[in-house]
Amino acid sequence: MQAGTQNKWIALVREWQAETGSTGDVDPDEVSAWALRTGRAQPQAVDAVRLVAKSIRRAFRETRITDPQNRSVRDWYGLPEGIEIKGVPVQRVLWNTRDASTPERMRRAFSYRRQAVGYDCARLQTEVDSYNDNNPHGAHIQLDLNFNKDRDELRQPTDYPDEPPPDDGGSPVPA
Repeated sequence: MQAGTQNKWIALVREWQAETGSTGDVDPDEVSAWALRTGRAQPQAVDAVRLVAKSIRRAFRETRITDPQNRSVRDWYGLPEGIEIKGVPVQRVLWNTRDASTPERMRRAFSYRRQAVGYDCARLQTEVDSYNDNNPHGAHIQLDLNFNKDRDELRQPTDYPDEPPPDDGGSPVPA
């Protein structure tokens, strides 16, 4: 989204806040309904190809399979590639399944996703630093960007047997 378009929508939200007196959290659905109802926004004609492509990209990102070790994993992986459309070079994200991709393509796809995570972390830290330096409450928020504990916790089993494990003859666990 271009900055001009972003500014237009933020200005619309500010107008909604001023008119409604809202200073709390903003619900985009509520603002959208107000903007359409009051004529401040008009729906744009939809490009059917882009709309369908957007849905396909979402499906690619969200489709999971269960691997032989019973892990839920992504099936489709995107990778930016320079291609030509009607003789014009453009960059598009091309998708393929993990099983149909070469190991080199998968290495590049994993590296691309890792780079995106790193970028998001750096951006988040900048936002936290800015908040800490400038918030009117004098608050200071510490944010731990070491995800090792989170990763380890998320890799723990989520299904447990209905019966407790057999007594191993060891000491009882204190209550």
